[in-house]
This record gives sequence, C-alpha cells and structure tokens, in this order.
Amino acid sequence: MVLTRLFRTALSVYLILASALAAAGQYSIDTWTTDDGLPQNGVRAITQTPDGYLWFTTFDGLVRFDGVRFTTFNKNNTKGIINNRFTGIFADVDGTIYATTMEDGVLTIYRNGEFPPSGPTGYPATTFLASSALRMARSGSLGR
Repeated sequence: MVLTRLFRTALSVYLILASALAAAGQYSIDTWTTDDGLPQNGVRAITQTPDGYLWFTTFDGLVRFDGVRFTTFNKNNTKGIINNRFTGIFADVDGTIYATTMEDGVLTIYRNGEFPPSGPTGYPATTFLASSALRMARSGSLGR
C-alpha cells in the first residue's frame, strides 16, 4: 500500500515536471534594446493591434514593431504628435491606437494608418479614458 502511494506520487511529480519542461520549450524570450532599433531602452507600456503589430510607448515616441523592425513615431517625424513622452496605450478592436503622454495628459490617436491632427493641445486624456471605457463596455471586453 505504501509503495503504491509512493509510486503514484512519484509518477504524478514526474508527469507534472515533464509537462512543465515541454511547455517551457515552446516559448522563447527576446529582449530588444536601442541596438535593435528602439529609440530608448525604457518601454512604458505595450499593446497589440488586431493586425499583429506590437506597439510600445517610450519617452522618445511611439514605436511599432512588425516582428522584424521598429518604426518610431515622434514629434520630429510625424504630424499629429505634439509630445514624445508617452506613458499609456490602448488598442481598440478596430485597430485604433490611443496613447497618452506624461505631460498635460495629451492623447494621441493613430487610426487608419495616420495620426490625425489633434490641435495645439491635443485631446484631453479624460476624454480618452471615458471613450475607451465606453468602447470596451460596448464590445463586451470591459471587466475581462
């Protein structure tokens, strides 16, 4: 009886460890730095759009990653961006990107492949938060 219990316990531990090792072999970890094309090594937030792009916020602009190369959007190279110090980001189900900045709570929007002009002060971040919550509630993703 004791040997049977010991055998079952040992078999259970073996199966758990074997499945954990098999699962760990399915994933890899990559790190990206300025050497790979990021504008700086400090990433503040990450999201993914439905088309598969990864988007990062940095204090040097918004960054889009296609799996091979990084494209940086900032106030020096992109109309519609008035502040480079991005902190928050949200990808809507339709692919629209909403990104907030550190200073003045400026909201930057990327929709249909462009950054529409946001005026001299940008969109207020409170509008972003309210509209994001409303969209998430409508799509059923709020609270998931």
